[in-house]
Amino acid sequence: FKERGENIWSFRSILWLVGSSLVVLCFSLGYYYLDNVRRDGELVQKNNALASELFVLEREKAILDEDFVLLKGNVQKLIEEKNVLEGQLLIMKETLQKTKEEKIIIEEKESRLIKN
Repeated sequence: FKERGENIWSFRSILWLVGSSLVVLCFSLGYYYLDNVRRDGELVQKNNALASELFVLEREKAILDEDFVLLKGNVQKLIEEKNVLEGQLLIMKETLQKTKEEKIIIEEKESRLIKN
């Protein structure tokens, strides 16, 4: 086909050009699609690994929180027992002091009786 002395592309050439363009476009889009699927797969694996690690850490935290509450209760009991024992120790010291004073008084009376 010629128009005013210029070559016009033939229908066949245009068909080959459009077909080649479509094939290149399909392969490019397919490559990008497959590459994104592969990357998404890696991200999903990382996400699943992090989610399972987070679950384990949250479970460990819950266990440690329970242990902390129990230990805190035990510490409170020990503090209460310590206070009770300190009170008993103070009473015993007072009793010992009174006994020593009574002993001194008795020894003084005894020494007076012996002198008389």
